Amino acid sequence: MQPSPTGVAEPSSRISLIEILGYLGIAGGLYGTFLVLSLQQPSQSTIGLVALALTVVFLLAGAAIGTDAPDRLSRLRSVCWYLSVQSFSSMLQAWMTSPTSLLGGFSSMFPVFLLTALYALGLWLFLGRLLQQLAFYGAALSALVVLVAPGPASFVFGGPDLTGVALVFWLGGAVWFVLGYVARIRPPRAAMVLGVLTSILGPFLFAPDSEEAAFLLVLATSVAFLYFGGEIADRAVTGIAAIGAVVGLVGFLVAIGVDDEAS
Repeated sequence: MQPSPTGVAEPSSRISLIEILGYLGIAGGLYGTFLVLSLQQPSQSTIGLVALALTVVFLLAGAAIGTDAPDRLSRLRSVCWYLSVQSFSSMLQAWMTSPTSLLGGFSSMFPVFLLTALYALGLWLFLGRLLQQLAFYGAALSALVVLVAPGPASFVFGGPDLTGVALVFWLGGAVWFVLGYVARIRPPRAAMVLGVLTSILGPFLFAPDSEEAAFLLVLATSVAFLYFGGEIADRAVTGIAAIGAVVGLVGFLVAIGVDDEAS
């Protein structure tokens, strides 16, 4: 590319420089923050204040880029807002799960994930990119998992019952895939990939109770996704589904063979 006759850098060059400096600034700021915290060993309240400051800084940094920014700067904005959500979650965990908190204990994680999901949803409505969808999806799914997950007391008498958690992953992933398949959420392809991964992994939690049923469900789920992915010729969906189908089939055959030998 020939240099500009006025001696001013081309717009693409300026955008690349701003993007690089932005990522370096984020990495350096986070490293310095974590280094100071590790050296001082602060209280939970102090950690919460630092997380709150990071939440605001990343939110304002993303907002400063502007809605009409080029795609590469919009990607930087997405990273800033994703980190803002993670900082917000860290702040809630520091303040709501500490021993002195009124909501202290395992049950307090539900409002943490719920509030995080609401905050992530607000940012996602303004910026429909992958990281914003991922932030909301992860927090919302975690909130549902906390609701149905067995309590610590269930570990006393053998393994816990993970049926509820398995259903959340299996059905939740399927619903998310459908929403992406009909293009109701942005970006739709990301929703389909997240949904496929979650829904295929869910049945594996049934394995401690019934390996055959777990792998058979993985196989059936993967075949269904393989069909729908083939209908829209999406390589990511069909590729993940194909791997799931192979794992489900092999696991099912091995589980049957082990049971036959045991009998």
